[in-house]
Amino acid sequence: MILEGNIIPGMLQIGYNIVGIVDEKRDRGIIHISLGGKLICKGKTFIGTGCNITIGKTAEIIFGKDAVITAKTSLICHKKIIIGEKFLCSWDVLIMDTDFHKIYSESMLVNEPKEIIIGDKVWICCGCKILKGSKVPNGCVIGANSFLNKEFYRDNSVYVGNPARLYKEGISWEI
Repeated sequence: MILEGNIIPGMLQIGYNIVGIVDEKRDRGIIHISLGGKLICKGKTFIGTGCNITIGKTAEIIFGKDAVITAKTSLICHKKIIIGEKFLCSWDVLIMDTDFHKIYSESMLVNEPKEIIIGDKVWICCGCKILKGSKVPNGCVIGANSFLNKEFYRDNSVYVGNPARLYKEGISWEI
């Protein structure tokens, strides 16, 4: 685990609870970093109760400063997941850059892991699935229960649905 910048007490908080959907006695999170994997925090990072983070060998997750994941979210990384500054992730979200199982066609691997890039000031609403190769631009909101598996390009927009599509442009949001 790597903390960058001005390292201060409480820079990385794991297992805190800011939402009422968790059972504080039973919901436990797991952070598993394989030898050679990296978890990089560039500033204050909050990982809520019941979150699970798995980082494979040679893979890395990078959190920009002021990243918040509320509860019961899973990040599974076998390549690279980059999360920008002022990130807000609601509960029960899956962010995964791998399919886990290898698929071959004529002896060639056809489903390699692909990095995920989430821009600055992005809000991921509850129940979303963000899969390999996804890119979320700056200032965006991803609506509840949306499914992302590709790159999006318009900053300050709302994307919703299964599969996700552009819903509204020119937005801003605040907590």
